[in-house]
Amino acid sequence: MLAGTAPQVQLECLLRTWTTIREQNSEPLTIEQQVICFAITSELAATAAAEDTRVLRRAARGPQAIDAGCGIWLASRVRLMQVTLPFAPQAAVLQVESEIAADDLQLVRAAGGVSEVDYSALLDVLGSWRIRPSLFSDAEGLLTSTELETLQAFFSEHPELVQKSE
Repeated sequence: MLAGTAPQVQLECLLRTWTTIREQNSEPLTIEQQVICFAITSELAATAAAEDTRVLRRAARGPQAIDAGCGIWLASRVRLMQVTLPFAPQAAVLQVESEIAADDLQLVRAAGGVSEVDYSALLDVLGSWRIRPSLFSDAEGLLTSTELETLQAFFSEHPELVQKSE
């Protein structure tokens, strides 16, 4: 659902979700964070199914290196993880909305357990254009120092994309 969102806002959503998960807070994930988690796992499963070993090796090296292990069953394991997520029905419903007629959306969202309040929050994200300055601190542990420097250089050249601090 967030595919039409500005790339800088997508990045901010990803990094904010990463920070929430990294902090292992006991609060449940927001609907936005649930959709982000579902999208990330979908992308990983698709990459594994396509057997794109170059991308998988690069991801495994990440700033937090992981043992990539045998990739033969990775797509199946990720899909299994997806269906066992406590929020899988809601996030899955929101992933396919672009293919559903507008008149049917309310019934589909309700069937997936997505409230109007949650749906409105996602629509607010879709319309966003500016990122919060906290984007850079949220990147800790997910982006390498080089990637973070590149990101900071980009936003210093385009300060209109960053919200003013209050």
